[in-house]
Amino acid sequence: MRVFISFILIGVYYFKNFIGKAILRFICLVFFVVPLVFLALGFTGQFNIFKLMGDDEQVANLSENEANLTADTRTLLYEEVYRSMDKHQSLIWGEGAASKYESSTFDYLNDGRGRYGAEVGFLNTLLSSGIVGVGLYFMVLFVACYYGINHSKNFLCKMLSVFLAGRWVVFFAEDITKYDMNYYFLWLAVGLCFSNRFRKISDREIRAFFLLIVKNISLKKAEYIAYLRLGR
Repeated sequence: MRVFISFILIGVYYFKNFIGKAILRFICLVFFVVPLVFLALGFTGQFNIFKLMGDDEQVANLSENEANLTADTRTLLYEEVYRSMDKHQSLIWGEGAASKYESSTFDYLNDGRGRYGAEVGFLNTLLSSGIVGVGLYFMVLFVACYYGINHSKNFLCKMLSVFLAGRWVVFFAEDITKYDMNYYFLWLAVGLCFSNRFRKISDREIRAFFLLIVKNISLKKAEYIAYLRLGR
């Protein structure tokens, strides 16, 4: 999924002279709508995108001691999280920061403690803050994309908008919430799209800014090398 989004971003960059705001708006709208459509179809039992992408075999082939990379590993997570939250009537507001769900599949100790998270960002957000939290997350990304595409003078901001829309797609398949560089870059992109000052910067000014950084780094490096030579 991430590879597909990356190719979309590369295509948007290389064909930026031929892509207008209307096309970017369409791409972002598709990214935001499609996961919700597939979620509704899966919930009603009409169509399961995860089974289409994988198969019904087990994740691990114990007889051959090798992994099945095409297995559907997400449907079970969705089913268990939904059953657990429906049982505790926590779908709307979630279960808080220490949320967990009942899992018969991953209850290795057979103690009924449940799991404190799933391997899907959407399910983790749903567990902790419910439909309300997922809706707020959607609004943050959607509004950031809206400002980044429609109210920015530089193409970098538009690229970040497509990136954020792509993250919404990944949110339903993986995107485990971890405090790493990937997590911080997501919210950095959100902040830049919301920043009125950054959106007013032109492409030429952004290019000059990065060239200045490279120039300063080169000067610092030259000064450091000269200092080392004088020290000898």
